[in-house]
Amino acid sequence: MPRQAARIKPGFPYSARLAGATIRAQVGYGETAAGLATARLIVFTKLCNCRSLLTNYRQTRERFRRPAASLLQSSQTALAQLQEDIKDANNVRSLFLIEARSAAIYWKALRRICRQQPHWRRIHPGGEDPLNRLLNAGYTILARHSREAIMSAGLLAQIGILHGSTTPEPLVYDLMEIFRQPASDAVIVPLFSRKQRTVVRLTRRDMSRGMTRLHGRFEEHFLYDGRCEKLRTIIYRETVALRQAIVAGEPWQPYHHPWRHGKSCRRK
Repeated sequence: MPRQAARIKPGFPYSARLAGATIRAQVGYGETAAGLATARLIVFTKLCNCRSLLTNYRQTRERFRRPAASLLQSSQTALAQLQEDIKDANNVRSLFLIEARSAAIYWKALRRICRQQPHWRRIHPGGEDPLNRLLNAGYTILARHSREAIMSAGLLAQIGILHGSTTPEPLVYDLMEIFRQPASDAVIVPLFSRKQRTVVRLTRRDMSRGMTRLHGRFEEHFLYDGRCEKLRTIIYRETVALRQAIVAGEPWQPYHHPWRHGKSCRRK
């Protein structure tokens, strides 16, 4: 679907001030049918990204033994079923339960892909093992870019759609959900999956390399509205599109990352 914000210059604030009408629309948006539709689309898009990332590894399953390949297949099937369940979710609580179930499936699959021990689990914050440390770092960087985009677009980070008031800056978390896999996980997973054994510690060189790749991800170009755009620009433009949907009282159609074609996109 074409996005109205597609031609806004990157880095140029959509609004220098938080207009009263925009804030009033944002406050009530989560309680509307359009807001619920947007929440559904956020969760649906996140599951699409999870499935796409797993697909990339299932297609190269020669790296893994048969049990791992079978796990990836069953994980994708389970995530696909949860995507169907989203259609019947009539409130945010139901969507959170679906998201929680999908997270358990996804992290179990990534644990195997990243060659972690069977007792590994996702920990945020405070995870001290190498995988959790880099995941937390990646999401922290993504949160900063998301927060900056929200402020530039003239929205309040304190008013969310899917995430509620119990979460600090819930709109930041809402926006992050559709970029976690393309912006962070896709960068971090190869650092572990390509090893022949479990990584139990990160050297300074490993950590520096990982952080460099995470920061550099936002400067990479991907196909967006028929053009090659930097990921950080896509985040900003998506936030402006969200603002326009809120003001218009319409559902927001989130960005779908071009997993198969992203690497072929080059800035001319």
